[in-house]
Parts: sequence; C-alpha cells; structure tokens
Amino acid sequence: MTCCSLACGLALWTGAGVAASQAANPGVTKSVVILEAHPGEMAGCIGMTMLLKQKGYRIHVVDVTYGSDGATPGAFYAHVLSRGDSGKICEQASDSGYDVLIGSAKTELWMRPAAKGGKRTDNRDLVGEMEGKGYAFVRTPAEIVAAPKSSRILGALETFGADESARDEEALGEAMKAVFGRLGDRSEGFFMMAECTETDHANHGNNSSFAVKAVSMVEFMAKAAVDFARKRGDTLVIVTAD
Repeated sequence: MTCCSLACGLALWTGAGVAASQAANPGVTKSVVILEAHPGEMAGCIGMTMLLKQKGYRIHVVDVTYGSDGATPGAFYAHVLSRGDSGKICEQASDSGYDVLIGSAKTELWMRPAAKGGKRTDNRDLVGEMEGKGYAFVRTPAEIVAAPKSSRILGALETFGADESARDEEALGEAMKAVFGRLGDRSEGFFMMAECTETDHANHGNNSSFAVKAVSMVEFMAKAAVDFARKRGDTLVIVTAD
C-alpha cells in the first residue's frame, strides 16, 4: 500500500509490509504526532518516517518552495527547538539517510558554506558530504531520471523557480514522476511526502492569480500520484491541506 497526501502536502505509502506494520503498531500507521520540543527532551522523540525507515521503508521528502530547512519537510527528519534553525535542520537532513530529499534551489543556501555561495558559517559543505554518502546531487527532473539507480537523491531543483513568475505549474508533478520512475516495481515499501506551499503563500498575500496557479500545481501533483498508484495497484494516495 502507498500513502500520499497533497495540497499543502502529499504523502505516499506503499508495500506489502504495511498490513503487518499496522497489526503490530496500529498507532504508528494511523497518525502523525507533532511534539513541541524543549531543552533536554528531544532524545526520545522519534517521527513516523523514522520508524518506517527502521522497518525498511524507503523515505522520500519533496517540497516545491523551500529548501531542506523548510518547516514541513523538516518535520519528517529534524528535531530542533525552532523552525528557524535552518543550519541544524539541514544537518539532520544530511544525516537522515532518506532515499530522496528534494527542494527548490534554496536547498543549497543552508547546505553550502559562504565560500560556495551558501549561508553556513561552520564551513561545512553538506552537499559534498552527502555526495560522499552516495547521494546524487541534481537540479532538474531529467537529472533525477539519469542518476544511477543505486544512488540516493538530493535535489535543489531550478525548475521550481526562484519567484512566482518563474514557477512552472507542472514542475512538482514532473519531479514526482521522475522519482516514481526510479521506484519502478520495487516490492519493498516506501513513504513519500510532497508539499506544495504555494497555495498557502498565495492566499496569505491575497494574490488571487497566483493562488489559482498554485491550485493547478497541486492538480499536477495529484495526477502524478494517482497515475502511479493505479499502475502499481498497492498504493494509497491521500490529498490534504493544512
């Protein structure tokens, strides 16, 4: 089974192991608990995707606007005191071991040191470190497709656009298709969360024309997920908004 949630987020969940996991851990596969962390209290905090990874699931996190330091993608791999702690969020993303981490071109800002155009002050190049761990660094959906099948994916997709006028309505859907293509008919389970934040941003700014475009972006997300699910026959797609 695959689970997928869209609009502000998309989650995909697939694999024969889901039924067994539900039987053994009914609270794990039915809910996501978000905890407010306080100093000294984070050691025992573990998210749903981390539990799934421990059970052998492949984990994919895709976001249309933010880099890997975004609040929603960060919630799937980071434990920090503030959503604004971008440096630590990206460090934990790099340590997550997830199979796919894709964001906008902003992904590099908190993963690169200042000497390479980033904002890190500790001189760490997280992109380089992740490449050393077997990640392929990509900038387009075509590069996702072309990356070695044995590689995990770290993406800073230029096709997501740096501003509203540059955003391609089909970009997120195309990125998801590229990731789905790498999954093929693999039998092990996987979970994917994909987020389109533009519906949120457009409405906060009372930008009606961009809001319409953002909804269209979600439509392409949903179509990519549903088309994939129909072909596999074991995939649950959930579309939701926050």
